[in-house]
Amino acid sequence: MNYDLTIKEIKNQSIKKLLEKNIDIYSANLDVDILLSFITKIAREFILSNDKKILSKDEYCHYQNLFERRFNDEPIAYIIEKKEFYGHSFKVNKNVLIPRPETEELIDIVINNISSNSNIVDIGSGSGCIAIILKHLIATYNMAAIDISSYAIDVAKENALSILGNSSLIKFINADALNYTPDKKFDVIVSNPPYIAKSDINILSNDVKNYEPSIALFSGDSGYEFYEKIHNRLDILLTEKGKFFFEIGYNQELNLRKIFHDKYVSFIKDLSGHSRFMIGAI
Repeated sequence: MNYDLTIKEIKNQSIKKLLEKNIDIYSANLDVDILLSFITKIAREFILSNDKKILSKDEYCHYQNLFERRFNDEPIAYIIEKKEFYGHSFKVNKNVLIPRPETEELIDIVINNISSNSNIVDIGSGSGCIAIILKHLIATYNMAAIDISSYAIDVAKENALSILGNSSLIKFINADALNYTPDKKFDVIVSNPPYIAKSDINILSNDVKNYEPSIALFSGDSGYEFYEKIHNRLDILLTEKGKFFFEIGYNQELNLRKIFHDKYVSFIKDLSGHSRFMIGAI
């Protein structure tokens, strides 16, 4: 095996392989640059200017192992165990959903619609990205984060320590939020819950359906199971006039209006023009 290859040569070979899998050229370039940056510890924006660098044998072997995982559809975020979100680097692994850009929009919506001393719970917190960024931006929030997975809670605590400097600034609760009764009701619920129908599994990309946690993706046969159950528990979880903010599927607005018919709800489009967020009050 020839280990005497430059970054440019490795990059060209790798991109060619990804293109053969019908991965678009932009994504292929980005994926390879991220892996090369991770292996060489050269900032991604400087990979091109260092493309004559020859990888050591160890670097090359490490790169090939990681590239093989990506070639087999494993998400880049899980391979390097981190994902940028709202300007911060979050640890992620197979136990948590990979944060999406749309969820950054949800955070902005929440901040613009609640008071700075609100008592907030993030339901299905996963990596903790929502709860941690909210607390980072508005220190006076009283923040709690609930997840049914103890492994996800562990990841979220690590991220809180890394970004906030103290994981105890957020109350982490390992519980099923749909069966949880708080000692003190919350002013605000925020959540990016599971909202995909199990029957839609085959329309998902391989990197999503084969690697991301199904518990964070699927919400019963219809895709509405979480919303139906949380609707029936709003009075238990929220104070009088409490507010809720949910990320939703792009085509779910009509049915959600029916489910939440007895509550005041409104819907906000994401930057792509899809109805993506539901906000409401009891």
